Amino acid sequence: MPTPSTGWRCSSRTLSGQWHRTAREAATEYASARLVTTEAVLIEVLNFYAAFRTEMRQAAAGTVQDVLDDDRTDVVPSSHSAFMDGLELYVARSDKDYSMVDCMSMQVMRNRALTEGKK
Repeated sequence: MPTPSTGWRCSSRTLSGQWHRTAREAATEYASARLVTTEAVLIEVLNFYAAFRTEMRQAAAGTVQDVLDDDRTDVVPSSHSAFMDGLELYVARSDKDYSMVDCMSMQVMRNRALTEGKK
């Protein structure tokens, strides 16, 4: 079960950008796959579009709602425990440029024994 990241979700919805084509190809490749994401990733998507014009904000909100309504996508709720798990990895891997949301997502992957993620 792949875990799409914020960059993948944002890039697949943005009309341009260096990752747009890659994100669209991944969307096609995983069209029938079960996906796992987190509320933290969805928050990050909405945060990314916060400074955009109204139409883009509405499109982002629509995309998030589509993800929440999609039976093929498991959305892992945010919790204090998930935050603390992410923080543990964030501190342990300070040599990397992982964001806190990346760390939370990687911990979800570990807890669910998932081996494939999309950046």
